[in-house]
Amino acid sequence: MQGSVKIKNRKRLLSHQGDDSFMNLLKLAGLFKAISSGGNIVIYYSGHCSRRGPGTSTITFRDGNWRYEEDGVERAGPPYLIVSDAERIYGEEIYAILKESRIERIITMVFDTCNVGTFFENVIKFLYVYRARDDGGSEAPSQDEARGSRTQIIFVAATRFGENAGTFREKNKENGAVTVLMDEFFKVRGASRSAQALVEKLYNVCHTRQKPRIYSLFPIDGDFELLP
Repeated sequence: MQGSVKIKNRKRLLSHQGDDSFMNLLKLAGLFKAISSGGNIVIYYSGHCSRRGPGTSTITFRDGNWRYEEDGVERAGPPYLIVSDAERIYGEEIYAILKESRIERIITMVFDTCNVGTFFENVIKFLYVYRARDDGGSEAPSQDEARGSRTQIIFVAATRFGENAGTFREKNKENGAVTVLMDEFFKVRGASRSAQALVEKLYNVCHTRQKPRIYSLFPIDGDFELLP
């Protein structure tokens, strides 16, 4: 799957799947403007995530498929995304933009890719972890934990590190399993739509291959919405 990203707020939708610099696009045309304009934001990424020491990444199209080739010692460094220009994007680079938010808003990131659970490890201190009950249950801090930001950041990770992201194929089109299941989840009316209900659904279908989780700075109260 070729790396792609979408950024959406109430005013605009940015989609990236090309050869230009991914980080330049985020900074100049997409995320920076969305952060500056106010309103809630959704960032959706599907593609490739890896974890190696210093090296290079290349993407080639052979035999009808995108193929990733990487240098560097496996698992020697922090995880990174590899997008369609083969640039390695680290969590600290994206957070450097997110932390510019100074208003009360919600930024939701959905990364449907392999190995992504530790993408923001040592970068963002998520105080709340939503896991399925059979995956150890959810975590919450003590009530006196201080809030250091007015911006809620939510991170939906399709996999833990070391897990592959499953896909569903329909009509010769392949989509990430978590993407398809989340689409089904939000279309159902009348059922619980809490963050816990979502991870339970994802886990029930995917747990033999991957264990999706949701991380957040603050509690996700009531119904969980991608773009409230």
